[in-house]
Amino acid sequence: MNINPLGNNKKSESKGKTKKIKKNGSSKKNSSTEDIGFFDILTEKEYEISQKELKKLVDEILNQGNRFVKSPTQINLNQYKRSIKEYLKKIEKKLYKVKEDINIDNGNPRLHIIAEVVDQKIQDITKALINKEKNTLNFASKVEEINGLLLDLYR
Repeated sequence: MNINPLGNNKKSESKGKTKKIKKNGSSKKNSSTEDIGFFDILTEKEYEISQKELKKLVDEILNQGNRFVKSPTQINLNQYKRSIKEYLKKIEKKLYKVKEDINIDNGNPRLHIIAEVVDQKIQDITKALINKEKNTLNFASKVEEINGLLLDLYR
């Protein structure tokens, strides 16, 4: 049950730029480089960091799921559920952004707030993870249901 939903499709994201500094202090870019702004570099680094964090969380879910399947104890179930909750909280913050749009129609301004999907790849990873872990999740829900029934009988 080991999967790698992130794949090995790493694109080379290293966009470096080199500068030659003349004696008068001005700089000249090489003709083979692109003009990259600070915001572009910051966005790229944030994306790389978030992808690493999400990959780490996916690996944690898979490890906890495998551990739970091998040994279905309450502790392993709780750790598995905790890792899924942590992943869902993380993608909830990263997956959607709120976009405000003001539309002036017939002189009446209207504010439209739209939740847009920011990163389709994160959504695809989540779907693949849920599809792969469906059996483990069903197993976990059955164990929880049985535990609940046993507690009800005990009372």
